[in-house]
Order: sequence, then C-alpha cells, then structure tokens
Amino acid sequence: MFQAAQFAAMKPGAIFVNVSRGSLINEADLAEAVGRGHLLGAGTDVWQKLPPGPDHPFMALEGMVMTPHCAAHTEAWRCRIGIHSGAIIGSVVGVQKYVYDIFGPGANLAARLEALSRPMEITLCEDMARHLREEFQFTPRGEVELKGFGRKRIFSLESGPSMSSSPSFV
Repeated sequence: MFQAAQFAAMKPGAIFVNVSRGSLINEADLAEAVGRGHLLGAGTDVWQKLPPGPDHPFMALEGMVMTPHCAAHTEAWRCRIGIHSGAIIGSVVGVQKYVYDIFGPGANLAARLEALSRPMEITLCEDMARHLREEFQFTPRGEVELKGFGRKRIFSLESGPSMSSSPSFV
C-alpha cells in the first residue's frame, strides 16, 4: 500500500498516478503529500469509496486530476497501446484547472506506435523489444515508415512475466 512513507520517498515534484485500485493508496497521506507540495500533483480514476463526495480531500487540491473510472462500464472497449522510451518534457498548464501533458520524441514515437496497434495490442519498436527481450515475447510485424523517425521494425507484445499479487517498489 502507498502511504506516507512511500510518498515521502518519492522525488520532490513527482506526479503520482493511480488507475488501478483505490485501496492501494492511503488517500489522506496522498492528499497531505500533494497539499504540502512534496508531490507536484496526482491523478486518479479510483477511490476507496465510490463515488467520492464533495468533501473528499482530493476535491480541495489544485494539483489533483480526477477522472471517471471506466472499468465498471458494461460496454466493452478496446484499447491500443504504443510503448517507447526516450526524451520527454512534462508540463502543467492551467489557472483554475490544471492539465499535465508530456511531449517530445519519446512521446511522439509512442503515439505513432499506438496508431499502428490493433485493438487490444501493444506495439513497440525493435530497440524497445531488444531491451525487454529477457522478460517478454514479441511477434515481428514488419517494417514501417514512421513520420519523423524513418523506417522502423515494429513488434507486438505477446507475453511476459505473470504479475504477482503484491506490488514491488523501486
């Protein structure tokens, strides 16, 4: 569980995102870390109690981004994911409502790979597949022209290590 000690160990100015389970964080400790400025902000679409009431501590924080959680929707959705690592720049913009955005070559290439993904598929380039090959299996999808990046061999992620029931923290 993420609580005061884990938030304190994070780099000052970090942004914390939880889109898994509300029970994985101590909400009061997260609100305190954002409120005192140790964390630049946080984003979540899950809470310990749904829906969060107007008196929830996150509601008063300017550094919080809260969105509806879609896991409970009855209509199926099909995501596509592109993964790449590289240089990015993050920014927070806004006056009354803050928006966090990232951009740069790493984000641009990941976005182009996402556009090439089929529904429910994760797509990545050869250099990323090479970096992850010890833990994951990939299927080659051929070579494609990626605007601004030239010709790249792309791969689909097929399988990887099973997720343990308890998270590990680095």
